[in-house]
Amino acid sequence: MKRYFWFSLIFAGIGFAQAQTNPTESAQSLEMDRYFNSKFIYAVEYPKKLLLPQGETQSGQGQTFESKDKKLKLFVWGERKSGPTKLAADCEQKIKSEQTQHPFTPTYKVVKDGWYAFSGLAGDTIIYQKALLESELLKTVRLEYPASDKVTLDSVVRRIVGSFQSYERLTAKIGAVDLEDRELTFEIEGETFNDSTTCKFDKSAAKGFESAVVGQTVTVIGVSHFLT
Repeated sequence: MKRYFWFSLIFAGIGFAQAQTNPTESAQSLEMDRYFNSKFIYAVEYPKKLLLPQGETQSGQGQTFESKDKKLKLFVWGERKSGPTKLAADCEQKIKSEQTQHPFTPTYKVVKDGWYAFSGLAGDTIIYQKALLESELLKTVRLEYPASDKVTLDSVVRRIVGSFQSYERLTAKIGAVDLEDRELTFEIEGETFNDSTTCKFDKSAAKGFESAVVGQTVTVIGVSHFLT
């Protein structure tokens, strides 16, 4: 079994994999920027002219973004769970926690393999929250916006949520470099990563690997896939 890492930009220790989104026409014209969290290894895109970053938290867990009128708010954060996490129970606990803080009426809830999401109304404010679980790491995106702006902002919210992506980190020695096929093969062993683990990178990143040599240790961050 071969494990592939896919990247759109990689070198100097770090790479990013582009999230695939299907924005509606109204959101498609927005100029997006990207926030990447290196501590919990996740990223999210946000409309740079609509949402202003408020600065990363001191703990490095995440960041808050707000519109100038503070009506639209985006929160992203990561947390390390102390033990096994059951997503259905965690989702229910988050909803109950919401209800203890203020009147909150859930209108949507879904729990899938590796993630959950819920939304609802807190007074005249829509709250949408989605969490991704990877090993012991829970990575969350949350949006708050006026119900009166639902028609205007729904497509924007979908694009932001669709871009929210969790990544994996791998540090290893290069076993082979193939610039023509844009592949790196690593010299590693183990059940998760092995000597068939390959990093695929796109054309824009190929120049960065022209000086890469066999035996060089690099750290890559991206989305992995198993191919048999």
